[in-house]
Amino acid sequence: VKDAEQHRDSALPLIQKRADNLHKASRNQSVQDDVASKQETGRNHKRTLAIIKPFPDINLSNGQKLKFRSAVPVFGASESFIALIHDKSLRLFKRMQKHTLYCSTTDGKHPVPMTMRGHEHEKDLRMKYGGRSRSQDLLPTGTMIVWRCEWPAERKNESCHDVVVSEEDAEKPLATLQACHNTDVYREKKYNMVACRSNVWTSKGKESESGVLQLPQWVEYMLMHGVDQIFFYTLSNTSWAYKAAIQPYLDSGLGQEIHLDTSVDPDHSIATKLSILRQDGYISQQLQVNDCIYRAKYRTTWLSPSLDVDEYLRPTNIYESSLGNYDLPKMLSDYAQGEETIHPLAGKVCCLEFHGIIFRHPQDPFSQLQLESHFRGKKQEEEESMGFGARYPKYLLRPELVHASFIHWPTSWEEGYRSVPTQNFLYHHYRTSDESKTRRADHTLVDQAAEVRRRIEERFSMSWPELAQQLKVANEDDNDHTLLPRLPKAV
Repeated sequence: VKDAEQHRDSALPLIQKRADNLHKASRNQSVQDDVASKQETGRNHKRTLAIIKPFPDINLSNGQKLKFRSAVPVFGASESFIALIHDKSLRLFKRMQKHTLYCSTTDGKHPVPMTMRGHEHEKDLRMKYGGRSRSQDLLPTGTMIVWRCEWPAERKNESCHDVVVSEEDAEKPLATLQACHNTDVYREKKYNMVACRSNVWTSKGKESESGVLQLPQWVEYMLMHGVDQIFFYTLSNTSWAYKAAIQPYLDSGLGQEIHLDTSVDPDHSIATKLSILRQDGYISQQLQVNDCIYRAKYRTTWLSPSLDVDEYLRPTNIYESSLGNYDLPKMLSDYAQGEETIHPLAGKVCCLEFHGIIFRHPQDPFSQLQLESHFRGKKQEEEESMGFGARYPKYLLRPELVHASFIHWPTSWEEGYRSVPTQNFLYHHYRTSDESKTRRADHTLVDQAAEVRRRIEERFSMSWPELAQQLKVANEDDNDHTLLPRLPKAV
């Protein structure tokens, strides 16, 4: 009504445009329908790898309830399967040890028992990282549970796979879950290193902490050092500013989108609505980490599943880092090979864990890049005062060897392999404005800021201060796209 009163003749198209931008409720569309819908609305459907939609709850005969969050088709040279990713629950994992689930194709010609992975190393991880939560399902070592359904390799060219889930000797199946992906994107070349980019925080009014401003800086840095593909995750409430920031990377073939449908249908039950809405926060990040592992299996040598846009990985050697010409995937492979040669009986390397150093935010995020900030803290001070993330490591992994992960460490991997803590790599974590805790000067990555800035300005065809201001406005007014004609078309 206010639009009609203020805009009169132009009110109808304005209202229609705003309606088009509202978060639509999930419908029972196929991936092909989704792709067609994206094409009609101008979305770059060619770079959308998958659309993840909510699955209904599954009630088992033993009284347990299952809530699968994602279904991912995986086709490698030696194995083919569908990964069914479930909420984390140590209790459920223990109770399902003697309750086997089965899966099959819809024609019933492929019935096989499913295997379950996720919490096998829980005891060792609690000892290693010191989880002391009273609730077993709230331990910081917790992870998603993944059921694996072996699948016919000859179906690798199909975009969608209907997985029938059942219990042993049951007369009727429990559910049919659909696992879909864009086969054209999936069959692209194998990458050297992929970085998973979960949906970022926006922090309106706190631009120094805004993930939207940090995103293009971080992406360009990663591309400079050997990452050759970014998996961008979007949600139903992802801001237009974030979509505009990732669009150039999709258009240039350097990224692909996985969309997580977190919209709520009015007809859903209250429990279902709450379950979907929970995916917008920390749970969503854990889902995206594990979904990304399976999207990347047999498609890349190395994977960064959870480095945030304020975390910059580098070699520990200051001279190598200062030069700025290091190739991360090559360095990682060389280090893993050396570790296996030196310790042949310890097992091969599936993952590398490393710690970070807390850095201060830049003084003016609209003119400075994160890398231009050169004040950091001392490690012991950080661990005591900077919160959970500062105390624990991040990691990189070989995705074909890992079954499940937490945000800060892997939790399930192939037998005979191991996750190795290393001091050969670390990351700069630009996460505080507290000057009293970040007084030590460190210029190791400062010289790389100029190249990052040049790349950003070339890709977006505008200066960094102008881009930062436009992203800020886009983040504050998520509906009126016409205000910012120079930003990439958000899709």
